[in-house]
Amino acid sequence: MVVLGTVGLAMAGCADQSGPGAATGPQAPKAATSHKIGVLLPLTGPNAALGHELLAGAQLALAENGTSTTPGQTSALQMDVHDTAAVGGASAAATAAAEAGDGIILGPLTAVDTAAAAPAAQSASMPVLAFTSDVGQARNGVWVMGITPEDQVERLVATARQEGRHRFAAFLPDNPLGHALGNGLLASCRDQGLMSPTIVYHTGSQASITQMMRELSSYDTRRAEAQPDGNTAAPASTPAAPATGSADTTDKTLPSDLAAALKGGSDTSATASADGAAQTTAVPKLAPPP
Repeated sequence: MVVLGTVGLAMAGCADQSGPGAATGPQAPKAATSHKIGVLLPLTGPNAALGHELLAGAQLALAENGTSTTPGQTSALQMDVHDTAAVGGASAAATAAAEAGDGIILGPLTAVDTAAAAPAAQSASMPVLAFTSDVGQARNGVWVMGITPEDQVERLVATARQEGRHRFAAFLPDNPLGHALGNGLLASCRDQGLMSPTIVYHTGSQASITQMMRELSSYDTRRAEAQPDGNTAAPASTPAAPATGSADTTDKTLPSDLAAALKGGSDTSATASADGAAQTTAVPKLAPPP
């Protein structure tokens, strides 16, 4: 992706990529007056390892595409590197790139850093090729180069349709990434003429995951419908021990219907009566989930 920096000086004339913060009205592209490429990456801090790998990629691209082959002649392209994790953050890094006369910026890495760097870059009319995957950061002069959640979902839906699947659901974390994926699924199903998907969000806790999965799979409704009287069955008592020689102890600790399902869908289970004798009671067979 960083190879784009070698041709990025011509991108000021590309079509605008609008976003929530986009300015209105056309803007005349700025003619490239510098061959200096500003690189804004986290070179210290928690994202330093990824930042250094991206920097190495940029250096490789410059070596392969920007170095003159004439002995004694300097490279036509030069790299101006700034650490977005240093004092002042991405805003200070973008300001330093502008003061250095850079013609284009590669980076920053994250959505937060992109938002911080954008004002200084826009003031200097420097195009920004940001590595973030947050489409909300796209605006005049700022291009989102990461693979977005919306792009990923669109590809998944298209592939699933080729396999004959036409109904979709999503089980997602209740955070910005989860909602971006959910919105992407809604848009993909709408654009491809599919019925609206079922989307539920969980908070990440065990209780939330369990409850939201019950809702997604319509478990309570399916179990109620499986009872002869339409009511949810009471929890089964502790099952009797398996027959002599059996190694199956699954239904000693699990509800009878779940144990039966794990044992291959059998419709009966053994329970202990008041006098200790083993009895066989019917286990409801649940309909398939939606």
